[in-house]
Parts: sequence; C-alpha cells; structure tokens
Amino acid sequence: MNYIANMQHAIDFINTNVNNELNLDDIARQAYMSRSYFSKIFRIITGYSVKEYVTAYRLYLAAQDLLITDKKIIDIAFEYGFNSQQTFTKAFVKAYGKPPGNFRMTKTLLMPLKQLNLYFDGGMNMDTIFNNVQFIQKEEFYVVGIEVKVDYNNSGHKCIRELWDRWIKEKIYEKIPNAVNFPTTMGMTEDTTKEDMAIYRICMEVTNLDNIPEGLIGKVMPKTTYAVFRLTLDKLVSGEFWQYFYKKWLPESGYEQPGALLTQSGWQQTSMAQIEVYSNVTCAKGEEIEIYAPILR
Repeated sequence: MNYIANMQHAIDFINTNVNNELNLDDIARQAYMSRSYFSKIFRIITGYSVKEYVTAYRLYLAAQDLLITDKKIIDIAFEYGFNSQQTFTKAFVKAYGKPPGNFRMTKTLLMPLKQLNLYFDGGMNMDTIFNNVQFIQKEEFYVVGIEVKVDYNNSGHKCIRELWDRWIKEKIYEKIPNAVNFPTTMGMTEDTTKEDMAIYRICMEVTNLDNIPEGLIGKVMPKTTYAVFRLTLDKLVSGEFWQYFYKKWLPESGYEQPGALLTQSGWQQTSMAQIEVYSNVTCAKGEEIEIYAPILR
C-alpha cells in the first residue's frame, strides 16, 4: 500500500466534491481503508482530522467567493455545506477572525490555505530511533484491561488521556489477575471497519483469561510480526514518531502495515494492534517506551 498516494487520492476526492455532501466512508474508500483506519492515518500524515480539513477547505472557498462575487452570504453558506448562516458565521469567525460581511466589506487579504505536506520534509531527527529497529514475531498472547472508543475526527486523544487517568486513579492494574512481567503496561490501538472509531486499550499481559474482574476486558492477541522501536514518550505525544513512520520509514522499508483494508473481495479486517509498552503502570513524561508496530514482510 502506498499511503501517501492513497491519501492524495482521498484529498483530491474531497476537493472535487467539496460542494456535495461528503461521507467519510466514501472518502476512506478512495484510500482503500476503513473509516477508523483512514481517519487515524489522515490525521497523522496531514495534521488535520478529516472533518477539520473539509471545513477549512470549504471556508477558504467561501472566503474567495465573498471577495470576488456578489453572492448573498446565505447562498454561500448553503453552497459550502453549512445548514444556516449562523453556523457558517460562527465557523468563519473562528477561521478568519471576523464575520463574513465584515470580511467582504473590508476587502480582507486572503492568505493561501495551508498546503497539506504529505511527504517527510527532513524536519525531524529520528535516525537513532529508526536505525535501531528490531523485528520480532510474538506468539499469541492474552491481555486484560480497560478500553475506550476513539473518534479521530473529533477530540480523540482527550478520551485516551482520560482512560489513563482512570487507570492510575482507580489502580486498575492492581485488579488484574495473573499478570506477566508486572508492572509492564501496554497501550493498544485497534481499528474497526464498522464504525468511524478505533479502540484504545490500556492493559497488561496475563497468563490466561480466567476470573476476569467485572468491568475489565480480556482479549486474545494473535500471532503477529512487529517492528519494535525505542523512543521517549514526548516523541510519541508530539506525533513526530508516527509522522516519520508513515511518511518516510514505511514507504522506504518495503514493509506494509496490516489494517482494515478494502480489496476487490471486500474488507480485510485484522485485529493486529499497535502497541505502546511502558515499563511501569504510568506513562510519565520523558519515559523511554517501546512501540510495537505490526508489519507484513
């Protein structure tokens, strides 16, 4: 899979159909990905959520129309997918700092829309991390923990932080029976085809799934080949690691990452998760962690 080319196909589809009702499923199909998988990769590579980019592009075109046409503001609002002038005005003020009417009257200078940089620009020094990658095949194993659905088109990372807060505050880790290598803790991300959301799970590896306490979830993780990277948590939180991974390392490595992909025979859904491995029960700033990224040779 060529992630960059597929993202460009999706962006071209958005730009061409910006005046029409855009369905996330239709956009994701341009990249041959499920909705949740596409939403995650789009946000990593472009820095926008799909929803943010669609809105930004529509507002930019609306701003152009305000300056070079005599169209009524309400007609411009409807043309670019806003269901009322009030909704349009609120979004426009947030983007351009003034209401549409004032923007038109003052002939405000319209700056070009920020271009989506789909390619690695050399701005991240990640060589140490990616030059020391290891490859392992992990046999089937079991985990127990808590999880939350993540919407990458909205404030997805907020619910992940809240899940970590709950993990620590309620000392969930003390409730997990038969833990392996305690206090080693995992954060897992899995994508789905049926919803726009992914699943994020905080868990520990266990010897079996017997006697799982109420409120916790057990999961069988399949045998998987991983590329393993060591990095500090700040590289993960900043997004630098995954940008380098998808923009540079993965295309140049010759590997692919399994996910929910669209083929001629339909959706191919896997349960292979991206895993963050922490040496303790918290994810402290500056801590060195491991990333297990599932790959196909």
